[in-house]
Amino acid sequence: MRRGSISVEFAVTLPIVLLLLIGVLEWGRMLAREVAVVTVARDAAHAGALTRKTDDPTRIARLQAEDGLRAAGFNPAVATVEARSFPNPAGTMLELRVTVPFSPLFGLLPVTNQLHAITTIRMEEG
Repeated sequence: MRRGSISVEFAVTLPIVLLLLIGVLEWGRMLAREVAVVTVARDAAHAGALTRKTDDPTRIARLQAEDGLRAAGFNPAVATVEARSFPNPAGTMLELRVTVPFSPLFGLLPVTNQLHAITTIRMEEG
């Protein structure tokens, strides 16, 4: 009799445990990809902020972001990379926006379908 109840308990708890495991894997994968996008945006904005005045910092930042996305395993062709510079009392600022589509592996959790990163940095003078 005890052997049958163990089988029933296992059959009831297994789907719940598997759903939790899939959720943790999906959420972790999404967070890892989000961190990669944020890191790419931050590094690209930093590279653009360090360019000389003779170069276009927004172009440098966009190119650096596309290279970083490619290196992180994203397809830059489907990503949106926008860069702009604007005056600020602290100096000229560079803003970089990166948006990358994200598709979940299992689709069981309500996760976002796009990953975003916005980085603003003060450009170096000189």
